[in-house]
Amino acid sequence: TEQEGYVAHFYPRHECLPESAYDTDPEEHQHRNSMFIPLSLNTPILVGGLIAWLVNRSSKDADVCKARNDRGTLIASGLIAGGALFGVFAAVTIMLGKDAPVNGGEFLPQVLGVVAYLGIIAYLYFNARRAKKA
Repeated sequence: TEQEGYVAHFYPRHECLPESAYDTDPEEHQHRNSMFIPLSLNTPILVGGLIAWLVNRSSKDADVCKARNDRGTLIASGLIAGGALFGVFAAVTIMLGKDAPVNGGEFLPQVLGVVAYLGIIAYLYFNARRAKKA
């Protein structure tokens, strides 16, 4: 059908996604008729929530906790904006004919990615804790 063509064009099948992500017939698969947030988006949301929870409990003084939370939110917002800008840059690069990077496969880039992610987590936590009372 026309809708299936649209879905297949803009959302090509991927081996990591279940078939329910591509269901287009709601009557045939009512129990599977939903989408999900992929792990690549869920993980940063969960980690960010844990960092916020830790920062909010890092002091008994409510004013200090609020200042730290505000600083952490500001830093996290900057990281989100930077990620969005890089996404636009990557899209333009692909549009100009450059090949998209392949996910996974090699060991060293995976390890470096985990190390960089842990570095960002540490930066966010410790920098947010530097905030003092206003």
